[in-house]
Amino acid sequence: MRANKGRWQLSGIPCSHSIACFREERIDPEDMVHKCYTIETYLQAYGHNVMPMRDRAHWEQVDGPFIHPPVYKKRMGRPPKNRKKTPEEKLQKDGSIALNKKGVSMHCSICGKADHNKKGHQKFMQREMEREAQEQEDEIEDPSILNVTI
Repeated sequence: MRANKGRWQLSGIPCSHSIACFREERIDPEDMVHKCYTIETYLQAYGHNVMPMRDRAHWEQVDGPFIHPPVYKKRMGRPPKNRKKTPEEKLQKDGSIALNKKGVSMHCSICGKADHNKKGHQKFMQREMEREAQEQEDEIEDPSILNVTI
C-alpha cells in the first residue's frame, strides 16, 4: 500500500487511513510497523552498559600525535553580556511582556502621517510641494485641458 506520497515507506510507521484498512481486513497494524521500531531492536541498540572513565592517570597510553585543543581567537568588539532571549523570556521589570516594534509603522509627530517621522518632516514636505508643483505644471502643459475662449 502506498499512501501520503511515500511517508509510510520513509518513516516505517503506517498512516491513519492505512491502519483503518488493516482493521477492515483484520490485520494487526503492529505487524506492519518497521522492524527498527520494535523493543528488541531498541534493546540491541541501547542495551549495553557504558562504563564511566576514570581520571587521566588511569587512561591507556596510545601511540600517535598529541592532539592540542583548538586555538582560542578573541572576537573583536565588546563581548555580549547576556544571551539572546526568546520572546517568552523577555519580561520587563514590572513582570509584563516586552513587545518589539516589528510590523509597526512610525508616524510623524508633527503632521501625523505614516510615511515619515519628525526627523524627515521638512524633507518630506519639500518633496510633497515639489510633486504638487510638478503636477500643476503638467496640467498646464496638457493641451487637452486648456480652455480657449474667443
